[in-house]
Amino acid sequence: MCRMPKSRRIPILPLFDLVGICFLIGQGVGRWGNFVNQEAFGSNTTLPWGMYSEGTYNYLLSVQATLAAEGVTVDPTQPVHPTFLYESIWCLVGVVLLASHIKKRRFNGELFLLYIIWYGLGRYWIEGLRTDALMVTSTLRTSQLVALVSVATAVVLLVAGLQRFKGAQLMVPLQVSNLKKLDAAGTYFVVDELPASASHHEFVQATAAMNRRLEEFDLDEAEKVEDNNDNGEAIEEGNVVAEPQQPAEAPEAPAPEDEAGE
Repeated sequence: MCRMPKSRRIPILPLFDLVGICFLIGQGVGRWGNFVNQEAFGSNTTLPWGMYSEGTYNYLLSVQATLAAEGVTVDPTQPVHPTFLYESIWCLVGVVLLASHIKKRRFNGELFLLYIIWYGLGRYWIEGLRTDALMVTSTLRTSQLVALVSVATAVVLLVAGLQRFKGAQLMVPLQVSNLKKLDAAGTYFVVDELPASASHHEFVQATAAMNRRLEEFDLDEAEKVEDNNDNGEAIEEGNVVAEPQQPAEAPEAPAPEDEAGE
């Protein structure tokens, strides 16, 4: 019997949820590169964690004319906001918040939308402190405009998703250890699912049980059972075709009597 293998396609929305958390980790750690390069800092501050170095002094001194033309006044001899530190902390806090929401999500893609909202809000605030951003207007920076549009779009999609899946329970497919055998099984083997709210212990137990069942799965036996079921259904529905019968032979006609004999 011919069987069709399952297509191994990666679901895009769950992947986006994972990517959102990974983005925050990467951005939170990567911002420390700005500290190493002494760049992407903000305007002057009197806060105790203000940053001052030879690099900040030389940069601010070289752009005094540009900043003055934009109406920004920054004293190169004074500490500045360590905006890289603000964004790093903001992103790492976001990782904790999104990770704590994993079991509470109602639909795939929800974590990614929350990532856009969280990061966009932080980026809008932090960009307002920087002195090296492109300006749309005298008070609005290009990155702030992008952040506002992104946050607004994500909020609309999040509200729509929560309304659509209100009261629903997100089901998560369990991890398969033997993908080759799963592909060979095709439609004969169905991957189990658990609610997203299930505990880690429940996922571990259910996953182990499903993979044991997959290892013990006999594909040839499943095909025989399906063939027997198909034959039984055909008989019940009257689909068995009888062999064509030969037409009955017509009886021979009596020979006509000899007229001369009469």
